[in-house]
Amino acid sequence: MHSPAASASDSDELHIDLTSSLTSYFHDELAQISKAHEFDVLEDTLWYLSTLLKNYSRSENFFDFNADNGITLTPLADYYRFSIEADTDRERRLHLQRLGDVSIFVAGLFSKALNRKAVDVSYYVAMGENAYGYLADTPSTNTRDRALETIYGDLASHFSKFTSLIGLLRTNAERHLPLINIEHSKKPDGIEIPPPHTSLSTLVTH
Repeated sequence: MHSPAASASDSDELHIDLTSSLTSYFHDELAQISKAHEFDVLEDTLWYLSTLLKNYSRSENFFDFNADNGITLTPLADYYRFSIEADTDRERRLHLQRLGDVSIFVAGLFSKALNRKAVDVSYYVAMGENAYGYLADTPSTNTRDRALETIYGDLASHFSKFTSLIGLLRTNAERHLPLINIEHSKKPDGIEIPPPHTSLSTLVTH
C-alpha cells in the first residue's frame, strides 16, 4: 500500500549521527535542560530526540509533499490507519514510528498553540505513547528495530516529560538560532516548498 507515510519521513534512514553539529547542539541543550530540571533521561533517548529534531528541522523530512495538495501534514489517525492496513510488519512499524515522531515533535514544540485547537496536546500525547508503546512491546525480527526497543519504551513511558523537555529546548533555542524555522532545501519537481525561514508554527498550527 502506498501512502504519504511510506517513507516514514525517512524514518528508515533516521540514524544517530554523532558528527552532525546541529544534532550535537540539540543533544547538548537537551542534556543541560534535563540535568537542570532533574529529568532522568537515557543517553540513547537523548540522541534519538536530537537526531529527530535535526531531521525535522528540514521541511522535506517533516511535511508530506504531493503534486495535488503541495505541503501537507498527514493526520495522526491516518498514520494509525496506514499501520493497520500495512502489508508487512516492517511497513507497519515505519508508520507507527512516523506517528510517534510527529506526535512528540508537535506536542513538544507547539503545545500552547494546540491547546487552542479542537484537537489539543493530550491527543498527540495519547497517540504518541501508544505508537511508541507498540514498537517497544511488539517483538521484531529486524535488527534495527530491536536496537531501538529500549528507546521506544523510554519514549512511551515518559512521553509527557519529553514533550516538556522539547518545549524548554524551543524556549532556549529561540534565543540562539532559528530552530523553529524550516531550512530551505531543494524543491522536488512540481512541488512548492516553503522559502528560507518559513515558520513551522505557521504551517502546523494554522
